[in-house]
Amino acid sequence: MAEPVTIEQQARTAGAQPTELRRRAPLPLSGIPVFNYHGLGDGLSSGIPRDAQRFWLRPSQFRDHLAHIREAGFHVATLGELEAVSSGRVRRGPAVVLTFDDGLTSDYEFAFPLLVEFGMRGVFFVNPSTVGGAGYLSWAQIAEMSKAGMAIQSHSHHHLDLTVLPRKALESELADSKRSLEDHLGRTVEFLAAPHGLLNRRVVRSALASGYRAVCSTRCWPANPRSRVFTRITLHRDIGMDEFHAFLTGEVSIYARRLYRGMLHRPRRIAGHLAGIIRYRWLRQAAPVSK
Repeated sequence: MAEPVTIEQQARTAGAQPTELRRRAPLPLSGIPVFNYHGLGDGLSSGIPRDAQRFWLRPSQFRDHLAHIREAGFHVATLGELEAVSSGRVRRGPAVVLTFDDGLTSDYEFAFPLLVEFGMRGVFFVNPSTVGGAGYLSWAQIAEMSKAGMAIQSHSHHHLDLTVLPRKALESELADSKRSLEDHLGRTVEFLAAPHGLLNRRVVRSALASGYRAVCSTRCWPANPRSRVFTRITLHRDIGMDEFHAFLTGEVSIYARRLYRGMLHRPRRIAGHLAGIIRYRWLRQAAPVSK
């Protein structure tokens, strides 16, 4: 079993020599880049939904990202370390956070061994209801990753659109996930990644009331370590290294382009939200939520 990796060990391991990759944007955006990965795989199986395929990166791409992070002089932090990193209490220098959504088996097969190889850590958001299912992590795999220093956090219990849930159902989704993960791992769960990146003030308030320190969205912007909502950069399969470096170093133009594309896709997002409402109502008819 891999030994836990501390941020100090990671810093020593990462000791890269200065290269042209260390260049920073002339006027970089403030904040810390938090990258959001989904599945990793060389091929795309027929079991992967079409709308999710664009988020699946090749393991070789992920390896290149880790090598680039090292060569550019960044160190990989966890969400729990962001405030300490920004205040200088933990190793000075630029930081980045690597997160993974959905608790897929590729997290264990590809992401985990590569992170250990590079002496880095990731944050894995898991839905307890899917653990052990086809294509998803098992509790044994999650425990091994946790013991090796990976951070396991909540992606809600059933991966529903939290913004459409009634108060009792929302509270149950947040509390059940947190409790299940803590019971299995014996560690405190402090962060929530909203499924599909769908958030509103009610969800944030409920999460904080349930004991979470902060909630992660998918709004493409560097994260403010002192905020209670951490923004994340969702990476696509067609991302190039120049684009990755621009996100890493806070170049304004790359974030502006992504936000512009997001505005173009807003009607699609609204349609997805409506689909979430319909799905929740269907699930509620199949298994009524107690009041």
